[in-house]
Amino acid sequence: MWTYDWPDRPGYYWFYGYPHGPAYYDPQISFIRVFEGKNEQLYFVGGSQFMYEVEAQGVWMPAVVPAISELLDIEIKNDWQMEE
Repeated sequence: MWTYDWPDRPGYYWFYGYPHGPAYYDPQISFIRVFEGKNEQLYFVGGSQFMYEVEAQGVWMPAVVPAISELLDIEIKNDWQMEE
């Protein structure tokens, strides 16, 4: 469920709206990592850019990220292996 409330704990989230204010971009959907810094402040990073609550306008939803154990069950092949 989408919400206007900013995340209050570390994790991965979807954000839809204006990550840097409506004057700069069209609305977009972004995958955001929220992490806690040394000063216990939350930081919001998406697309290698920090997001700030005073600029961003949009809605949030927690993102479901697979556990690494689920990814280890997938066989990944390089391009040269696929030619065989």
